[in-house]
Amino acid sequence: MSTSHVYNVDETVLYFKCLPDETLAFRNEDCKGGKHSKERVTILLGTNVSGDKKLPPLMIGKSANPRCFKNVKSNPMAYENNAKAWMTQQLFAEWLLSVDALMKMQRRKIMLYVDNCTAHNDLPLVQNVNVQFLPPNTTSVLQPLDQGIIKNLKVHYRKRVVEHILSAIENDRDPAVNLLQAMRMASMAWDAVTPTTISTCFKKCGFPSSSENENDEVAQDTNFPEVNDEEAWNKVCSALNVTTTFQEYVDVDLDVDVVGTLSDDEIIREVSTEAIPDDDDESDDVPIDPPIPRKAALQYFTELSMLDSVHRAVQQNVSNTTQTKITSFFAQPKI
Repeated sequence: MSTSHVYNVDETVLYFKCLPDETLAFRNEDCKGGKHSKERVTILLGTNVSGDKKLPPLMIGKSANPRCFKNVKSNPMAYENNAKAWMTQQLFAEWLLSVDALMKMQRRKIMLYVDNCTAHNDLPLVQNVNVQFLPPNTTSVLQPLDQGIIKNLKVHYRKRVVEHILSAIENDRDPAVNLLQAMRMASMAWDAVTPTTISTCFKKCGFPSSSENENDEVAQDTNFPEVNDEEAWNKVCSALNVTTTFQEYVDVDLDVDVVGTLSDDEIIREVSTEAIPDDDDESDDVPIDPPIPRKAALQYFTELSMLDSVHRAVQQNVSNTTQTKITSFFAQPKI
């Protein structure tokens, strides 16, 4: 099988709302209990050995219907949600089926290497995707995405957040990042990960090189490519009064669980509230209507009460009136 048909897939957590001045606070908190579920997303990434074909990424958040998605016709990534923003067996199975359908449409068959975490253990029947599991306890060595590809993505993402903060400071705006902005920046960051970086990471894990003449010295520093603008970083640190390094900022979500099992209560809650918009985490994205003044509210309810009284009086009058028959209009006039 050609190396262009061999893929690796892995999930990673992204604290998309985290700003440089929150780095230490996020690093010192445990996210296993979902405390940062509103501030985190899980992203599923997949690419082939040569790095020229990337699978459609999937972002998993907490909100079922983020307010910032309102009136947006299309998102740069597929989006799903659950209470913990985790990858689950159901979500991975659905994503795998969508990839299989894509491969059928392209008339391609691929081999997909994944780790053996619980979210990957209940696979659906697919025809064009041959799923292979990496040996247990070897993902840190044999998983190409863990050899610098994901880190590269996060460097590009954090760089864009830094640019976003600088723009907000210059235009006197709130530098907060909402989910739609994070999705767009993550999509651009994933596009910015080069085929050279990807193929080098695959080669580190022992996968056959996509080119026999590939220069081994190219892109050795896959963790930190030349995207770190030191001047921009210093400006942000000065404005936010922080001493965090860019590397610490990139690594803020380095060791966070991406999979887990939802409790029965959480599953029931999700099913029972599936149709209810869950947009409380994006309160600053859409302007909220100002409260109605008390005087105006009282006047409104007074007028409503008066209309209701009139309506009841008319109804009562109608019910007490004998209905006229049509034949009465043709009756002979009394002499």
